[in-house]
Amino acid sequence: MKLIINKDDLLEGLQNVQKAVATKSNLAILSGILLETLSEDRVKIAATDLEIGIETIISGEVVEKGNIVLPARYLVDIVRKLDDSLIQINVDKQNNTADIHSGYFNMTIHGFSGEEFPVIPWVNEGFDCNLEQGMLKKMISQTVFATSHDESRPFLTGVLFSLQDKLRLVATDGHRLALREASFNSEVEERGVGAIIPSKAVNELIRLLDDEENKQVQVRIGENQVSFQIENVRLITRLIEGQFPSYQQVVPQGYKTRIKLNREELASALERASLIVRGESNIVKQVIQKDKLIITSNTPEIGKSSEEVACLLEGEEMQIAFNFKYFLDVLKVIESEEVTIDLTGSLSPGVIRPVGDDCYTYVIMPVRSH
Repeated sequence: MKLIINKDDLLEGLQNVQKAVATKSNLAILSGILLETLSEDRVKIAATDLEIGIETIISGEVVEKGNIVLPARYLVDIVRKLDDSLIQINVDKQNNTADIHSGYFNMTIHGFSGEEFPVIPWVNEGFDCNLEQGMLKKMISQTVFATSHDESRPFLTGVLFSLQDKLRLVATDGHRLALREASFNSEVEERGVGAIIPSKAVNELIRLLDDEENKQVQVRIGENQVSFQIENVRLITRLIEGQFPSYQQVVPQGYKTRIKLNREELASALERASLIVRGESNIVKQVIQKDKLIITSNTPEIGKSSEEVACLLEGEEMQIAFNFKYFLDVLKVIESEEVTIDLTGSLSPGVIRPVGDDCYTYVIMPVRSH
């Protein structure tokens, strides 16, 4: 293989696929990135850890066709540090080495045969739809943080994509649940389409998606895999098996106490209260009174704090305790100026919603405090 390629194009392609490179694997080839010529002016760049695969097509001058897998950690750093705008790559197929030339720079790097690289499969059959990139990116960012890291319950380590009358993204770790809805135009069977997508793949999707609403991402959900086509980049991942919890039953209906308050003021107060909190429970108490929310924290060996935040109360006064981290996580992804908090009791889940946005719901379990 021999090709001449623009440095910026090559670097962008490498960075697009880099996150799919395996960091821990018994297969050394998975620590590399595949370079493969497709035509006289098209080059495929791909990486996979066998759970997620990303590939992209870039332009280049192909002098001689071929392929090679080069170690990702060296290849990306080499290309990033080159000064010249053009890079020439010559591959010795017999020895699986690549000579990289740019200006006065020359390096030979050892790799693997491209024929041995695992094939990133196409999802040939399944449910197809197009979604707005900006919308999907926002929906993911407001849900994926609530996924679990407990591998003993794999169905909680991903985000549920549910398509029926609406598009719904749902994530939960058993202590909190994030639900984001959006209108959906494509026709879906009456029973709907559902798929649990691993959080790693979903986080990579955020990185690849554009913020613009008018750009589209093509989604195909198959029986065991899902693919996302974003212009010249394709991400494919396996689906998580298992039954996602019945999230509709988790969201409390009605409330005894509702408060409305400024989101930034609440977040700042929680951050200050958390400064002296120690222990896994991360407990911060909240006392709701007529026109104020009193946030307190107490760690006997360190000290205690108290701060008032103005609020509007509808219903009963109440005292409740939450894990401050779970509370702050949602306040960081809500964009509205104000939020409401609905409560039905000191040991019942609380519901946080942005004011003026009926499409987002966050449920958080309280913790017992002494």
